[in-house]
Amino acid sequence: MPNPPSPPCGISASSCCKRACSGFVQGDRSMTTVLATQELQNILRYAEQLSHQAGRPMTTLHILIATIAKGPNQVSELLKSLGIELSSQSIREIADRLKKKEGCDELAEPADTLRVMHAKACETALRHNNSVGSLFYFLTLLRLRRALATRFLEESRIDLPRFRQFLLGRLGALPRKRAAEDADEPPAEAADEEQSNGDAPLSPSPAPPRQPHRVPGAPPQAGKPLVKAPCPDGATIGPLQSLELSANEQYRLDPEEYPLLTRITRNITLDAAMGKIDPVIGRRREIQQMVEILRKRHTNNPCLVGDPGVGKTALVEGLALEIVEKSPSVGWLRDRTLLGLETAQLVAGTQLRGSFSEKMIQLRQEVAKAQGKIIVFIDEIHTIVGAGGGETALDAANELKTVLARGEFPTIGATTLDEYKKYFEKDPALERRFQPVFVKEPAPQEAVEIIQGILRFYEEYHLVRFEPRSVDASVRLTSRYVTDRRLPGKAIDVLDWAGSRVSTALRDVVTEDDVAEVIADQVGIPLERLLLSSESRLREMESFIRTMVVGHDRSILRVCDALRRGMAGFSATRPLASMLFAGPAGTGKMQTARALARFLFNGEEAILSFQGSEFTEKHSLAKLIGTAPGFVGHEQGGRLTEGMYRRPFRIILFRDIMAAHPDVQELLAEMILTGTLTDGKARRVYFSNAVVILVQDLDTDKYFGDGNGSRVGFSPAPTPSDKTPITDDVIMRRVERDLPPSLLNILDERVVFGPLTEEQVLQVVGLEVESQSSILTEERNISFELTAEAGLHLIRSGGFTRRGGGRLMKQTLARLVLSSMADRIHAGEISRGDHVVVGYSDGSFTYQAAQAQAAPSAST
Repeated sequence: MPNPPSPPCGISASSCCKRACSGFVQGDRSMTTVLATQELQNILRYAEQLSHQAGRPMTTLHILIATIAKGPNQVSELLKSLGIELSSQSIREIADRLKKKEGCDELAEPADTLRVMHAKACETALRHNNSVGSLFYFLTLLRLRRALATRFLEESRIDLPRFRQFLLGRLGALPRKRAAEDADEPPAEAADEEQSNGDAPLSPSPAPPRQPHRVPGAPPQAGKPLVKAPCPDGATIGPLQSLELSANEQYRLDPEEYPLLTRITRNITLDAAMGKIDPVIGRRREIQQMVEILRKRHTNNPCLVGDPGVGKTALVEGLALEIVEKSPSVGWLRDRTLLGLETAQLVAGTQLRGSFSEKMIQLRQEVAKAQGKIIVFIDEIHTIVGAGGGETALDAANELKTVLARGEFPTIGATTLDEYKKYFEKDPALERRFQPVFVKEPAPQEAVEIIQGILRFYEEYHLVRFEPRSVDASVRLTSRYVTDRRLPGKAIDVLDWAGSRVSTALRDVVTEDDVAEVIADQVGIPLERLLLSSESRLREMESFIRTMVVGHDRSILRVCDALRRGMAGFSATRPLASMLFAGPAGTGKMQTARALARFLFNGEEAILSFQGSEFTEKHSLAKLIGTAPGFVGHEQGGRLTEGMYRRPFRIILFRDIMAAHPDVQELLAEMILTGTLTDGKARRVYFSNAVVILVQDLDTDKYFGDGNGSRVGFSPAPTPSDKTPITDDVIMRRVERDLPPSLLNILDERVVFGPLTEEQVLQVVGLEVESQSSILTEERNISFELTAEAGLHLIRSGGFTRRGGGRLMKQTLARLVLSSMADRIHAGEISRGDHVVVGYSDGSFTYQAAQAQAAPSAST
């Protein structure tokens, strides 16, 4: 396709910029004629030819391919010198990978990408050079985060920050035509481009360190830190050169002038200038408070106090980003340098007497030499208390107290609330030298916005794409199920883990199910609990419980209804369900709790059990929530609060609740009503993911006789034939005599477990035999079953009593059946692979053993 004629060259610079900003996408070559070098003109013309051949609008990818194909040019030669070669086959493969990663059939970019790129190139060129070459044009292209060419280069595993550094190095030697006219203009366009179009993506490998930029004609000298190098007469620094100088010299410490700080600290501001820090979303109030405190004349030391994971360190990094970006909100802090200091680096190498004091003196002197231009950030600042101290030496905290009070050692600290109370509040002299800034956990919606702002860095690291619903799921599910940590840290960790898992499995997209799977593994609950499909599983709750509990169909239905209401969201911050199980002993109350633990939390180890007889005294409250500070055992915490803090998904089972002290009962009422308790360590423990079950065994006589469980004179005890039907309401009225209304009235359900019939007791025997048979099958590959006659004899021989219910069935079975079977196994009468049928005739049990390929299931 022949090159179309160029428009006349008499177009003014202003009209050229205006036309370029209005949209140079197809056909408009005014910018090419007036501002572009011949090399760039050839590249743009060839890019347009490629777009016409493809029958699609021109994109930045056409420009990239044209740059590579229309060589040799400055960009293609630079790519080749870095060992980067893109053939036609590799371009197609990368394009296919990018389509698969982004989940689209055709690659596209925002419609205004070319217009923005041309406008930025025109604006900068008109103000500084009045010409645009391929290097400058390509650097402008790389600043567009949404451009298709930038995404293509990222997918090709090219280190874009390093590539940009080489581009800046090449551009640093280019001549400047209009130096005298605009030498006083500030280089604002480069910063504007970065701010408007987003930072370049982080790279796994950092950019290599480079020598300080030396102005042509200037004598060689060490770069002065914290102060821009003066420009000698007649020399000029272009906008790209000043940007490079700012990033690499303004915030870089001179090792000769600051040897200790260079060796033991991390230059956070330099990391921010080099694009190694994730952006901070929100938190304007906390950052502004830090700036205001640092501005104070004395005691200018903010201390960030908050729970782990709320983003204290990220706040300091956000302050460094604003310093680098010259944000108006930081004002006078624009020329400051933030250094991260670890206490371990201070103590390292100070084993000799006096060496730690010498190191601290040198540290104070170097910070004072900067005259307030250096701000030290100490994470986990409570560790300075006692660090380096000895019999005759002061620790780090006491070494710094004087300079901290005078404002000569600007410091930002970060610690948790517990550590702040433990170390700072006990030392008033140290506490008054810091101004606390409390960092609270963000709201879920704020956490989502924070994660969305940094999500692209995790996508680039794991080479995956996160679905929008996965971000919402990470915040929503961690807020409900990960209660021992705080947002946004816990949600970011889950997404990071999910990205690692998906990348390891060679998949490209992280879905909501992947996030739920990670959380399920973390907290140890069924995956179905976290997914939207859990409603169908909840409908199967009754059938699952009936496989373990005999009878009580109406009671089981009421239990399941209460749980479904709680899991539907009606319980809010309260426990999922709170219930009272009342009835005679041995009727299935404990078995129902075990069935719920297996169904909800994958095992009976999720039951946190307490016995009311252990809490008959008022002081026994300390066993549940821990003792107050100053008492023995304070650090151990309480059984209830510590158990819930470590595993928030539990069934809290309180047996014989009537025997507990009234204060203990009131504590349980508060726990159920509010869903929280405060332990002896002043920690808030949440019960919103727990099920609370109070169990009370009732006197069996209440189900027999005259209904009140009493006998007159020497009248005989009532028999089953004398049983008077008693409704659940009558039983509950008896329970209300011994339990306070404040506890009973806030329960979700009060469930009665009535006595079992003989047929139901026979089913209980079958369940126990099936359990013992499965154990024996695993150990010796021997199974057994009982006939109906044998089961009835077990019941009548003490396996089921009116007062003890079915609790004695296991012991009776072991005494009358399993002992005889054990003797026969040891004697060789029963061998591996046998199936034994246990019967009863002529007053004794019989055992018939026969080989079976597959042992049948135990039955009655």
